[in-house]
Amino acid sequence: MSARGISEYSYNRKFAEMLLSRMVKGGFKKTFLINPEGRDLSFDQRIKIAESNRANLIVSVHHDSVQPHYLLTWQYGNKTRQYSDKYRGFSIFYSASNNKAEESLHFAEMIGDELLNNGFSPSLHHAEKIKGENRLLIDKDRGIYRFDQLAMLKGNLPAVLLECGIIVNRDEEMAFSDDENKEKMVLSILRAIEKYCKNIEHHHKLK
Repeated sequence: MSARGISEYSYNRKFAEMLLSRMVKGGFKKTFLINPEGRDLSFDQRIKIAESNRANLIVSVHHDSVQPHYLLTWQYGNKTRQYSDKYRGFSIFYSASNNKAEESLHFAEMIGDELLNNGFSPSLHHAEKIKGENRLLIDKDRGIYRFDQLAMLKGNLPAVLLECGIIVNRDEEMAFSDDENKEKMVLSILRAIEKYCKNIEHHHKLK
């Protein structure tokens, strides 16, 4: 839940739909949401859906939180809510257990570059050496982590998981309630996808 009591899923869904719309308009006509109905699907089922639809790339969209001991309480909408303004920023994850780990990392780097170019900043809190975190930060500048156990990233397709921002941070939540700000992040990912595809196409031509 966000600092103002909105579910992460609501943020994920809206952002994914905006990205889907932009990608289709940008010429990626076969782009699709893996779980448009919001069903209770296992990660293995989601990967199988992507593979059966002959996907080339998976982007798993999320909005972040922090470890429970950082959470404080405040009153919003006549209810007690939890928040933490300690951290803010995006995080990008890939898995070395993915059969296309090198491509996944390359795509993660492209996303990081585009987000930085558009004024977004990474969060490094997942590297903090505390229980629940202590993730392997492999690119501090781009906010890229290696997390081999993430099931959604383990398949046969290049895949990244993007934490767009930290919605328990009250200011960052407000930023993600702004369509113009979300659109800027969506366009960053679209440009990264365009560059990734051009790079793959060029690689295949050289073979």
